Amino acid sequence: MSEDIKMVIRRMITQEWMVKISFILCVIAVALLAVNVALMPRYVSTRGIESYEWLRREADFFKGITNIMRMQEEEIRYRTIKVVGIGSASSKPELVRIRISVITRAESASEAQRTNSERMNKVIENLMNAGISREQIRTVRYSLSPIYEYKEGAKIFVGYECVNTIEIESEEIERAGEFIDLAVAGGANRIESITFTLKSGTIEKLEEEALAKAVEDAKNKAEVIAKAAGVKIRGPISITVGYGTYRITDIRFLEETKTTTPIIAPEELSITAIVTIVYEIEL
Repeated sequence: MSEDIKMVIRRMITQEWMVKISFILCVIAVALLAVNVALMPRYVSTRGIESYEWLRREADFFKGITNIMRMQEEEIRYRTIKVVGIGSASSKPELVRIRISVITRAESASEAQRTNSERMNKVIENLMNAGISREQIRTVRYSLSPIYEYKEGAKIFVGYECVNTIEIESEEIERAGEFIDLAVAGGANRIESITFTLKSGTIEKLEEEALAKAVEDAKNKAEVIAKAAGVKIRGPISITVGYGTYRITDIRFLEETKTTTPIIAPEELSITAIVTIVYEIEL
């Protein structure tokens, strides 16, 4: 565990105990005040006006203690510098995911389904002949639904539409265009998307690197602010880690595919991390 994190834990524990002690003292003060109020008639009957003055002074004393503890707590809370640090890490894309659809229409549901199955089997055959294994192919969507057209306000049934979408994943990102050509040659008539991404292990590594850079960035900002303000930084008292943003390249085709063009992967994919750190300062 790093020294910064240990320091944060120690300071959080110290503040927590200070709040607990303050709360206990306040409870004791209120309890004593309640006892004095309950005994007030006895004091009045024995000591008269002096008892009221003594009780008032005692109440002011406990009130003063409470105010001092509150001021100390506020002083700790507001003697801080809050900064945001940003860090990013990049790597070359390692995987390409392509979503390929076969869409068929026919007057009957069975015909639309049969034609779709024939074409998709040919698409998969072409891809497997190119080196894509069965484990690299998965179905992500399958639907069979009626089709209607509207003529002069009337709803007219015209047939059925069958949509079958598969996703292939490959480490050979430079062959993305080739895979698309083979799919289209087999009968695919829509390329839903092409996504360049990273392996899970790489993502975790880049997240750690981005977080480290974000913390360092926050620390540098705090030091600049402290120097300009003429104060000293004692250490972090809280660290909040923002969600790392993982940027991927996602290319979508909304029109029916006729031909393909060379697919060029991005040079790098990046992950960005954001941290918010509160530093305690010494005046």
